[in-house]
Amino acid sequence: MRFAWLGVGVVFAFSAIAGSACSTPSPSPDDGEPIASAAQAIQGGTVDTTSTFAVGVCSGGGGPTGRCNGGICSGALILPNVVATARHCIDGAPARIDCAANPTFGARKSGLRVTTNPNMNAAQAGWYAVSSVAVPDDDHICGNDIALLVLGAPIPAAVARPIVPGVQYQMWDPDQYSSAFVGIGYGNTSPNGGGSGTRRRSKPISVLCVPGSDTRPCPAAFNAKEFVGGDGTCSGDSGSSAFEYSLWETGSMLSFGVLSRGGESDDGTQCQGSVYTRFDAHRDWVIAVAKAATNDWTTYPEPSWTAYKPPPTPRPQDAGAPDSGPEKPESRGLGEACEKLSDCASDVCVDPGDGTLVCSEACDEADEASCPDGYVCRESLCLAPLPEPEPVAATTKTTTTTCAAGPPTTEIPWTAAAVGAAALLGAVRRRRRS
Repeated sequence: MRFAWLGVGVVFAFSAIAGSACSTPSPSPDDGEPIASAAQAIQGGTVDTTSTFAVGVCSGGGGPTGRCNGGICSGALILPNVVATARHCIDGAPARIDCAANPTFGARKSGLRVTTNPNMNAAQAGWYAVSSVAVPDDDHICGNDIALLVLGAPIPAAVARPIVPGVQYQMWDPDQYSSAFVGIGYGNTSPNGGGSGTRRRSKPISVLCVPGSDTRPCPAAFNAKEFVGGDGTCSGDSGSSAFEYSLWETGSMLSFGVLSRGGESDDGTQCQGSVYTRFDAHRDWVIAVAKAATNDWTTYPEPSWTAYKPPPTPRPQDAGAPDSGPEKPESRGLGEACEKLSDCASDVCVDPGDGTLVCSEACDEADEASCPDGYVCRESLCLAPLPEPEPVAATTKTTTTTCAAGPPTTEIPWTAAAVGAAALLGAVRRRRRS
């Protein structure tokens, strides 16, 4: 798998540490480490015309009411006049990112503006100019690929209502959040391009690992201010938010963080994996920028999400009293049928390739014993072995054409979102061993 940036007309490559730019994708490094892409679109997603809080971000090119002729990224409104996006969408970055080398951001791009419209490619009103930009003090890319855009004029509530940046609780707190999210962005629908500029929404994507989590920890070397998610995002989706799934189902929009980079399959046909910069890891900075943008909360009332709430201290249970509350449905195990991520004990519900949905779990393709008997590690997930292909008749002839004119037309189902993400996590594990 090759990994890269997910945003802006640039694709940056990254391995658990690297990234490559979107306009001119770079080949995989010779040492076999994954590369990531920093400009990605919702792959196989549903066109979304209603989530106006998920905005398009344009750098350079185009007038105030024209289409975006520059770099395309995504973002989310966290206050009427503040948009969160990825920093590589508005500042220069190397074509390839190696976190071990501590790369830094470059010069600021020009002509920054955002839109709530679902289509950035049509001449239309609804663009908002950016008056100032706030970025973290640390200019190193890995862990700090986040920016807050302060708009010259607020977006009216009748047009879009802000979402909640997840700074109040730690994102790995199981008492507050599920381990899945929904992505909304304006990116491409495949690594080969196409579809950028249209807002799309994904099906649920798994959170694969979060530094600090007891149940889903990342490898020790992984940046503490990021987390790893599943498949689906592509070029142009950079800066888009990861909306916590259980709250999403109730109509409450809370974001874990902004999309930084992702990857693609070795054959270049699928976008795979995603790495996000976490809001909770930048809590003090986010609140400070929000406070300044609202003139110390005089422009708008201070929102409730600015109040920090630490994880509750585990309370010892009375050995003689059963736990009260409704009985939770039993989670399903490996290979059992599922309909959604939360059906599975592993929070991984995938299509193994036959159109059905079954529970799976992450594995290490380099370790034959990482899956139980009867399962094989395929795409870094424990799945039933594929059936043996039928012999091809000798008279069968296959023809191919050269120079495909566009990206594949077959959409990749979002139910398979966890597969590439698990592959990303497997790649991270392999790097740690090396």
